[in-house]
Amino acid sequence: MRTDRWNKKRELNLYAFYDHTGLERHLEKMAANGWMLESVGTYALRYRRCEPKKLRFAVVYYPKTDSFCPDEPNHENLTFWDYCAGAGWQIVTQRDDTHIFYNEDLDAVPIETEAVVQVETMERAKKGYVLSNTITVACMLPTMLYLQVSQLRRDPVAFLADGYDLTMMLMIFVMILLFGVELLGYRLWLRKAKRNARELGIFTPTHSSRWLSFLRSIWIFVFWALSSPPALCSSPSAEPCSSASRCGKGAYRRKNAGSS
Repeated sequence: MRTDRWNKKRELNLYAFYDHTGLERHLEKMAANGWMLESVGTYALRYRRCEPKKLRFAVVYYPKTDSFCPDEPNHENLTFWDYCAGAGWQIVTQRDDTHIFYNEDLDAVPIETEAVVQVETMERAKKGYVLSNTITVACMLPTMLYLQVSQLRRDPVAFLADGYDLTMMLMIFVMILLFGVELLGYRLWLRKAKRNARELGIFTPTHSSRWLSFLRSIWIFVFWALSSPPALCSSPSAEPCSSASRCGKGAYRRKNAGSS
């Protein structure tokens, strides 16, 4: 008998925040291979083992969540789930404004039948996420990059001699690019989706680069790991392992040499 260790599985969530089409196809492939989605996070997907079966998944954005408990269903969520269950769509999991359903009927009527409503709902649901990331890309990360460049201009020798500062500057620059590319992809898709929904009345499939999402996840992990305070040496009399302590130590030696 298999233990829970072998009946559970996790993987990185390599789909952009707006790529419901890619995530739906991936969940259908996983279910066909015997893995049913259990929960979804920003950076991880959790599965449980199940009987391999062909299912149809739907990722729906429903922006009516409780601001105090965004991961707990409120009355409107439960009413929405009951409405979907009437058409055969069973809720799998929910996180914030993202609701994931499955249906055993591969030809079931979609949950969202109007393209204009779908685009407007997604735009409204993702407004907070887009705004926070836009602020990060437009303000916070450029400010950190400016501080690093200012330090480089003040003392280029010390800056280049300390690999940590140079590494952080490169990390911040790449993070700006990664977040910027994702936001640009969303904006381009949103503009095209609005035009297709308004003029043609059709849905526009989403698409995102899984490699870009993987690189961004790894980059964020490495960035925060490097951003942690530098460790102190184990000896109580030892100094912090940083360029500042090395400079101070050098100045102390020069002072002693001059006095002697």
